[in-house]
Amino acid sequence: MSKAVAILAKIDPSLKQLAENILDELGLTPSQAITLFYKQVALRKGLPFKIEIPGISTPDEEKADWTILALNSLDDAYGQHEPEYSLHLIRETNPEYQA
Repeated sequence: MSKAVAILAKIDPSLKQLAENILDELGLTPSQAITLFYKQVALRKGLPFKIEIPGISTPDEEKADWTILALNSLDDAYGQHEPEYSLHLIRETNPEYQA
């Protein structure tokens, strides 16, 4: 193993304490957690998690939501709620129709 180097980072003291308490419960030191993070960044060639603002949908999530809404609307319009039409109503001619 190569010689380890120190990393200096400024972080909010309360966030540091909160995170270190959780790491302690997981049995990890801060150095181990940072090493784990760096290894994942190198392995994935990017961050090992999605960066997002809670409550804001991604385009894919928004598309999925619209698809569900559209399918539900179609089901409401043409599903079990569709009235029965008699042959008389279906075969009724439209006097305004011009062929």
